[in-house]
Amino acid sequence: MTENATIIVHSGDMDKIYSALIIGNWYSMGIEAREALERSRETIANALGASPAEFIFTSGFTESSNWALKGVAQAKSGKGKHIIVSKIEDFSVLNAAKALEKQGFKVTYLDVDGDGLVDPDHLKDSITDETILVSAQHANQEIGTVQDIKSIGEICQEKEGTFSHLRQVAPGCAGCPGGSDIHLPTHHTRSQWHWRSIYP
Repeated sequence: MTENATIIVHSGDMDKIYSALIIGNWYSMGIEAREALERSRETIANALGASPAEFIFTSGFTESSNWALKGVAQAKSGKGKHIIVSKIEDFSVLNAAKALEKQGFKVTYLDVDGDGLVDPDHLKDSITDETILVSAQHANQEIGTVQDIKSIGEICQEKEGTFSHLRQVAPGCAGCPGGSDIHLPTHHTRSQWHWRSIYP
């Protein structure tokens, strides 16, 4: 699980990280590190009501976003080649979208209102039979906008075959719209979770 670069790592988490880096026999260290990783995977899955197999750990946000956009684009290109992202996404998402455009994908860059919010009706109107993916971040770390990703996800679910890449890097707050109460599908063929979600 990645965090916004401005968030302090919890001391208990740091202790677990340090314990995984203890110098010793390389073979035993590898086993211990793998066991710690699997315990973490199970802890996160249990907290979110999902299966441990649904979680993929990456080096961070950029790698995850590249996997999400480019992975879905390549896997679902037979269904369509249209992707939707908002204009205020992080550079890792925007650059991935631009790279896909060079490969023949059509990308719609959604405008946002004065508060940085995506208009749900505009999103609905932008989804076509060719749309395979909608990407939106939960909270923007620069302007503080908190998108209602629950509603965005539901709009995508109404369109069969349209995946949503909904990212929660910094917020995990119960008071955030669509945050703690977002539906997390658990069947791994329908979702790939890395605390940002991809689900149809």
